[in-house]
Amino acid sequence: MQAIKKYYKGAKTDELAMTYLKYLASLQGDSSSGVTMWEALSDPEYRMATWVNVGICFWHEVAGINVINLYSN
Repeated sequence: MQAIKKYYKGAKTDELAMTYLKYLASLQGDSSSGVTMWEALSDPEYRMATWVNVGICFWHEVAGINVINLYSN
């Protein structure tokens, strides 16, 4: 509990810390679609979206925008 209070400065009481923990737990993949990697790559319903996203990720890395973002301070 102390670790939560340390990193989440708004948690002054244990009740607030528990509320924050419940919020974090709600964000973790329990409500995901359950599509497997094989379905994402082969099922016609998901295939196009998957490959478009892979292409966007590839071109983002090839373009070198991360270097600009890193040193733009």
